[in-house]
Amino acid sequence: MKNERPASDFFAGIQAATVHRFGTGEIAHILSLPMWRLQRLLENPRYRLAPEGRLGVGRGSRRVFRAEDIYRIAAALYLVRDGFSTKLISRALRSTEDVDLFEWNGEEGCVDAPNVYFVRGRKQTEFELIHGKGSADMSAKGAPYYVLNLDEIVREIDRRIWAMETAKRSGQKQPKKS
Repeated sequence: MKNERPASDFFAGIQAATVHRFGTGEIAHILSLPMWRLQRLLENPRYRLAPEGRLGVGRGSRRVFRAEDIYRIAAALYLVRDGFSTKLISRALRSTEDVDLFEWNGEEGCVDAPNVYFVRGRKQTEFELIHGKGSADMSAKGAPYYVLNLDEIVREIDRRIWAMETAKRSGQKQPKKS
């Protein structure tokens, strides 16, 4: 057709959304971890904390992570700190998909991540994700013995990412982690 306009005309003046990607050094900075500790965590196949992708191939290629990957790494660090086994941490992390990390609350207009409730099952620990600010006794599977507050983790990581990005834009140097 003669009068058809190119698709770019419909999007004139609309800025493309920025999708942040992070390298391993940036994640170490965000999580305040020494690089060696982050590398050990990422290279442990039981945790399955793989990056979204890689830039390049072979030795020296750069791993690229999304914010959701950083949330999972931070959650793993909380669970390691609290003495959970790698097997249980791996299962807990697999119980949360990217879509589980956020829930849009239309009335309040906010985004909340769920709590992950650890409940003793007949044969092994079971996990239940509950969105909202409910009390620990909200679990339908019984009384939890541990609650991982993903909302708190997500908000803290977002705050650190924002601070890092703001510092980059203003030209401030980031301290090196050893």
